[in-house]
Amino acid sequence: MVMMTFARRGSSIWEGTLTGRHYANRTFFIGMASLLTFMPMLFTQITNLLFALTEIMIVTIILMYCLYFLLYNCSLSVHSPLFSTLKSRVMVDVERDSLNVIDWGSEVTYLYSVLAHVGDKKAFSEASQTWVGGNLQKLGVRSYSATEIVMGGEMAGMCVIGFEYDSADAAMAGQAGFYQDSQLVQMMQDTQVQISRRILFRVQSERGERSGQYGTILYMSGRPLDDATMESNMDHNWSHMNEGANGLTWLTSVASGPSPFNATAVTWTDSVDDLLAASNKMFADPKTMQIMTDSGAQVLGRVIVRNML
Repeated sequence: MVMMTFARRGSSIWEGTLTGRHYANRTFFIGMASLLTFMPMLFTQITNLLFALTEIMIVTIILMYCLYFLLYNCSLSVHSPLFSTLKSRVMVDVERDSLNVIDWGSEVTYLYSVLAHVGDKKAFSEASQTWVGGNLQKLGVRSYSATEIVMGGEMAGMCVIGFEYDSADAAMAGQAGFYQDSQLVQMMQDTQVQISRRILFRVQSERGERSGQYGTILYMSGRPLDDATMESNMDHNWSHMNEGANGLTWLTSVASGPSPFNATAVTWTDSVDDLLAASNKMFADPKTMQIMTDSGAQVLGRVIVRNML
């Protein structure tokens, strides 16, 4: 009896041990099956996360490059590619009596232009680069320029003097105020300035900057164009002219008397050869020919000038 009872108890312990191992194995296999079922989903989520991180890195690199490009071009100089697409004007810095290039944006301005004989060009230039700027600034002048026509037929030796104002009213007031300034009048007398022609232009469109040792003035005729069309045409013209010019300005006549031209195209450059090469290339472009045909534009003449300031 004792032995039988022991046998039964031993059998129960063995059966319990087998049952525990069987349960553990079932649990293990069920866990593995669940894990294997979840693995594809986990792999997909990890893959998507990696792709998202990669896209973020690529976008970040592109943005950093664009920011670097912007800062690099802006910090170079006024001759940098980015700065050259801005519409800049040259004005007299009355505090330092020197010329500076500043951005005027796309606002409309008016240029009061004088064609004159100047007897003493050296004295005129010296006065213009010292004290004249301060007097003109008081009269509302925002930029002042003077060029000598070197090659221009009967106009050779004459000077083109420009005064830029915010409005036509300001130009009219400035012209009257000029002759109320005894210093300016005395300077004109001392340098033997004799005015031959006075014109009011509207600065309709501009590219680049007004700087350079030389320049040209093209006298144009044709139908007036709206600002949007002129801007489009200037984009095309500048795509050629920037290869040889520092700046290009289109001036539309507001009051020029019974003159055959109603606009002028003014350029600035440091090399006449480069400027002429770019100009020839532009006029040979079929698109340029079509633009001129559509607007009835004609070139009536050209003069080559030397900047005096």
